Amino acid sequence: MPRKSQRAKKTVTEQFEVLVRDLAAELKKHYGVRLVSAVVFGSVGRGSPHPDSDVDVLVVAEPLPDGRMPRVRDFAAVKNALAARLTRLAEEGIHTTLAPIFKTPAEVRRGSLLFLDMIDDGRVLFDRSGFWRDFIQDFQERLRRLGARKIITGDRWYWDLKPDYKVGEIFEIRRTPRSPSATSRRQPTDSRSCGSYSRRRRTRTSSARRRRSWSWRSRECSGRPGWSLRSGTTSEACSSSTRADSNRA
Repeated sequence: MPRKSQRAKKTVTEQFEVLVRDLAAELKKHYGVRLVSAVVFGSVGRGSPHPDSDVDVLVVAEPLPDGRMPRVRDFAAVKNALAARLTRLAEEGIHTTLAPIFKTPAEVRRGSLLFLDMIDDGRVLFDRSGFWRDFIQDFQERLRRLGARKIITGDRWYWDLKPDYKVGEIFEIRRTPRSPSATSRRQPTDSRSCGSYSRRRRTRTSSARRRRSWSWRSRECSGRPGWSLRSGTTSEACSSSTRADSNRA
């Protein structure tokens, strides 16, 4: 009988753990003193990745270039350093890619619906001076004061951010309130209209990889946004409930 291999083949989860370890090292190497926090979330953060799961990672650094594309180009050094490992994983049937989100500390403090995904699933790879720890604890406390609840149904969940919400009521989930004039000058990008904010799973037939996207599903509403993690304002014409939905990755 042929001898069994002394080295058992790593499981999908173990392969991702090695990738995440290398990712953390490359982030520290590339961003250096600029790196404030790094948090992996989604299925990889939960420790239950699939062979086609992306590696969702929040990179908090300061300073960062202005704009998404300059930040992507800045991140290219990390991606290039991990290219050989990603190629080896693909040869073993694990078709993953890095999916970074870039924010400065000030942008994190302004809030994002994306952070709802990180309350339970976020895994900290690096956290200088406990910045992310303090932020997410404060974020959870603000949700608790609102009475927000995470409701899980099968492989899908949603956040009922304020169960006792009344039409026209103003409430906030952000840390530092803006003045009304500042809110009117800069409308938050997280709000488009009243409705439910959902994270959906899409599949590209060419690569059979799951793609997730946030989308705002509009309901009966007119005027200003129904609610926001940033603005803390409501529209009197909005009659929809305040709810954030998400698919499990």
